Amino acid sequence: MVKGFVLDDTTKQPIPFVNLSIIDSRKGTSSDHNGSFRLEIEENDLSKNIHLSSLGFKDSIFAVSQLVKENRIFLRAKTEVLSEVVISKKF
Repeated sequence: MVKGFVLDDTTKQPIPFVNLSIIDSRKGTSSDHNGSFRLEIEENDLSKNIHLSSLGFKDSIFAVSQLVKENRIFLRAKTEVLSEVVISKKF
């Protein structure tokens, strides 16, 4: 069992509801409202990678072995620039 926290790389604040999934398996979890998570890890999962995703943050991939060693994972915020939208009344 691995326990840890997902935090914002800049603010160091917890990130709620991050999806964590081990690549090439059916295992995964989500962080709670405090950014904490628990995930059952088996011996054969240690050689795999884990994918983390959350709205407003860059998707990240880490080695499962790194997740086991560290109880904090940091995600970077993702900034997107949208094109201008003009709303007008049709005549």
